[in-house]
Amino acid sequence: MLLVLMLFRFEGRNSLRRAATDRMLAYRGLFGVMGTIAYYLTGPALGPGKATLIGNMYVVIAALLAAWILKESFSSSKLLGNAVAFIGLALLLAAPTQLTTFGWYELLAVFGAFMAAGTVIVIRKLTQTESTAMIYTSQCIYVLIVSLPIAAYELQRQGLEIGSLGVLVLAGASATFGQLAMTEGFRHLTVAVGGVFQVCVPVVIAIGSVTLFGETFSTPQIIGALLILGGCYWVMIAR
Repeated sequence: MLLVLMLFRFEGRNSLRRAATDRMLAYRGLFGVMGTIAYYLTGPALGPGKATLIGNMYVVIAALLAAWILKESFSSSKLLGNAVAFIGLALLLAAPTQLTTFGWYELLAVFGAFMAAGTVIVIRKLTQTESTAMIYTSQCIYVLIVSLPIAAYELQRQGLEIGSLGVLVLAGASATFGQLAMTEGFRHLTVAVGGVFQVCVPVVIAIGSVTLFGETFSTPQIIGALLILGGCYWVMIAR
């Protein structure tokens, strides 16, 4: 919220009260919070690979919902690109044995995917009437409402070192610029095109893992990464 207030202070259209109480802006905040909570609850139980894989189903769900609710075009070519990217995501993230089991946590992850899809639909709708700053401010408000009590409780149990605090501030600033860029992107792109590029996140993480930590990836994982990039490119050029 501090970065938003600094970056958009000259617009004069930011209203914390309206960001918290306007119905559509509240939907953006609530859907985003519920999707995030679902992801972090399922990550430890399912493993980050499977949790991320199921969570990224929102890309296809959002594209289908956008065609129904927002009347956006969603051709068979774009559906093919989404499918290719999702197959690549499965190869990159999840072992075959993980994909054969389905239980409570998998169901929670699917719920999170639907919440994330709803978030994208609301963002796309809000870009027609609201500034990027207002849309992101609504998320900040609802995230703070949910996370501050939990953070305060955790800090009482274990203090935070200055180095760790610096890393968290840097991560928060990076996430803020990423969220603002995503919101601004959906102002100009359809959900089918803009959403599928979110699948590139695991690819970028994989590249960072190799570069910074010397991790290695198997041939199927490399093929999966290439399929993700190919699927994104196909959706971008498809008619």
